[in-house]
Amino acid sequence: FSDQPILLPRGVLYVGTAEQQGLLDSQYQDWHEQGLDVSRLSAEEALAMVPCLDPAQLAGALYDGQGQDMDVHALHQGFLKGAQAKGVKLRLDTEVLSAKWDGECWEVQLNSEPTTLRTRVLVNAAGAWADTLAERCGVQALGIQPKRRSAFLFSPPEGVDHREWPAVIDIGEEFYFKPDAGMLLGSPANADDVDAHDVVAEELDVATGIYRIEERTQLRIRRPSHTWAGLRSFAPDEGLYLICGPRLGVVVDIMITFFMYAIAVVMFAGGGSLMEQQWGVPAQYGSIAVMLITVLIVFLRVDRVMAFIGSVTPFLVLMMIFLCIYSWNTRDLPLEELDVIAHTKPQGAGHWLVGSLLYVSYNMVVGAPFLMIAGAQATSRRNALLGGLVGGLLLGFLIVLISAGVFGRIDTIGSAALPMLMLATEQSKLLGTIMSVVIFAMILTTSVGVLYSFSARIFTPNTRKFNIGTTIAGVLGLVGAKIGFINLVGTVYPFFGYLGFVLMAWILIAWFRLRRLQSRNAT
Repeated sequence: FSDQPILLPRGVLYVGTAEQQGLLDSQYQDWHEQGLDVSRLSAEEALAMVPCLDPAQLAGALYDGQGQDMDVHALHQGFLKGAQAKGVKLRLDTEVLSAKWDGECWEVQLNSEPTTLRTRVLVNAAGAWADTLAERCGVQALGIQPKRRSAFLFSPPEGVDHREWPAVIDIGEEFYFKPDAGMLLGSPANADDVDAHDVVAEELDVATGIYRIEERTQLRIRRPSHTWAGLRSFAPDEGLYLICGPRLGVVVDIMITFFMYAIAVVMFAGGGSLMEQQWGVPAQYGSIAVMLITVLIVFLRVDRVMAFIGSVTPFLVLMMIFLCIYSWNTRDLPLEELDVIAHTKPQGAGHWLVGSLLYVSYNMVVGAPFLMIAGAQATSRRNALLGGLVGGLLLGFLIVLISAGVFGRIDTIGSAALPMLMLATEQSKLLGTIMSVVIFAMILTTSVGVLYSFSARIFTPNTRKFNIGTTIAGVLGLVGAKIGFINLVGTVYPFFGYLGFVLMAWILIAWFRLRRLQSRNAT
């Protein structure tokens, strides 16, 4: 396959400062639980391996002795030689203009060929340009995001044999450096979102990498001998595909995409119902207002405005607690009669237990993309677990609180689109006005988030197509909003609740598979 080794041993040393001690601890615990052979080193032991580290900036380290350097050039050449030996032709400076499936084969038009090529299998290996190629082939793009990483070569300290040094990586992934071709290769370990293009190293990236390395080591980098950059391609919601697999992952991803849109439509209808119930504005005009404001915020991406709107959530929680107490203190009927009335109201599911499970499942579908991102950013598996546990308990507490509040006065507010708002207005017009503003803000927060996510999964954000697509989606959403808020909630939530059952089942399956793999690695 190759005349020289593809892999050569190169340990990896993860270093941390005193402020990063907690990160070192949590990372070591996670890797240890996964069965990885990682050693905990003191600052002195780490300095013995890499003497150029700054003792004042080093509190400890983790060492992975199983790391290896990969000769990417030799790997590519090995595959290329093997392919050419089997008749594969390599065409350089050749661009795919278009491709279409005729039912039997792909017809591919190249810029260097007067006629089309025919093939039964077409592999999209365009990396950062994968979405561009997919569109030219008439296939839906996956939303691949290219991320730039810059790197540079610099001279090692004079008179120091650095060839056996391990790769040194900051535990917070702020920089790394390692021996490479007689020099040292350094990088700020950046991952900057960019469009697909022939990328070059940014001077600021290189300067940042040099600063971070010099800050944590005794190295002094006068001038890099060579700089370059590369693009790494990331799929959206890659955690979803890891959990569900490539086939089911695509189906679930598509359904979640349209679920985002369905929730936006529900929010348009909810805003209309709120304005009609509280201020007497016809529901259709209220829905139009919510849609226009939502689309405008999506266009402008007013992050500070959305952060401010999201900050009203604690006030809403306090209001729910107060209204629940008020509801039970002002109820006129005994619990038995309230229960009879409750059974006469429309239900999203045939049984209360099914309805409860569907609501939890629906929230799983809504939160899945965000929970995966938040979980990936957690400093440890323990923190991710605690965050999910606390968040789930708080959500359950609020659901019980709202249910109890509505049940206590279901004879008078049970038929309202927004029963808790009606209860607040009954207690005080001022409280009703404040709560209506808070709920309206929460509706906007939700509608902006889901509409932006929906459009971003189909179009590249901040482009003309993105703005046009968002506008069309918003206008079409008004048609769905005419169905009515109550009817939409009773239809959309249960449907996607069943989808959530599938997602939760596959999460459990993936968890058991991971535990089995960890147990196998440990033995």
